[in-house]
Amino acid sequence: MFLPPDRFCIPSNPSPTLEGAAIVPHPSPLRLPVLPIWASVAAPPSANRRWTWSGLARWVSVGVAMLSLGCSEEWAEERPPTTWLEGRALVAGVPLTRGWVELSPVPGTVGTFRSGRIGSDGRFRVDGLTVGRHSARIVHPPAGVMIPPVAYQLGSPLVVEVRAPGPNRMDLDFFGLTARPWGDSEP
Repeated sequence: MFLPPDRFCIPSNPSPTLEGAAIVPHPSPLRLPVLPIWASVAAPPSANRRWTWSGLARWVSVGVAMLSLGCSEEWAEERPPTTWLEGRALVAGVPLTRGWVELSPVPGTVGTFRSGRIGSDGRFRVDGLTVGRHSARIVHPPAGVMIPPVAYQLGSPLVVEVRAPGPNRMDLDFFGLTARPWGDSEP
């Protein structure tokens, strides 16, 4: 049985090295078991305390409430307008066949990073983008495709202007780091 440190004492010993000193129990007759806080929920029923579903539900709801406090996005007074961007992910004019396009707001643009999966035809769609300028990067492209290392970095020099509610259709070329309106480049 574990007892808290105040239940022990070290007897005084005239020796400066404390040779022969031993830890002995404190003479107090009151001994309380030390249990973690969750033990009251998980402990089996006893004569004094009954385990109930309402007690378990209370602890679970407190835990869920504590976890949900950190899961909200905070904006100013109102949320900024959001829109979408769709297009093709290209490398030197050739569509990529898989991977992800990630867009993160550049300094001066409010919002969070968003991503969209690249389909087998090179097309992608990213929803929930805030209006403004976003840096585009490629993640998990197909093996063997030659892409400059700068296209993988957060803060890539490939910047896209997202407008609302306008048509946001772009061809993103990750080799030349260029963004052109949809249809200006043919694979």
